[in-house]
Amino acid sequence: MSTKKPVDEKISNIPPFGLRMLPDLKERIAQAAEKSGRSMNAEIVSRLEFTLDSHVADEKELRSVVDQVEEYKRLLIEKINNQKGQTALFKSVCHHILSYGDDIPSELTKFAEEMLSIYSVEASDIATDVEKR
Repeated sequence: MSTKKPVDEKISNIPPFGLRMLPDLKERIAQAAEKSGRSMNAEIVSRLEFTLDSHVADEKELRSVVDQVEEYKRLLIEKINNQKGQTALFKSVCHHILSYGDDIPSELTKFAEEMLSIYSVEASDIATDVEKR
């Protein structure tokens, strides 16, 4: 059985609903009603309907945005963790190269030292990114 009221039911047939409100709020509603060309009752009903109807849509939209932000955060954390792993592996390789001392060509030693320098900057950038999350 449907609880919906017939479309042709007149608002004047609905029993009144007593509402207490502070005088300043009542005045604001009266001004808004006059501006929109409605009665105070119609203004209150219109605003309540708008609030209740738009709330559901706003909540769904907000949930969607929150889900997108959470997914972006998850992907960002995954990317940062991958970067940290790759950078640590690269650092390990450079240290391994340098552990041979004079037994390797000077160009390779210079390359490993430059890469470790880059690693230091990269590690600092990653630390900054992690702090921001």
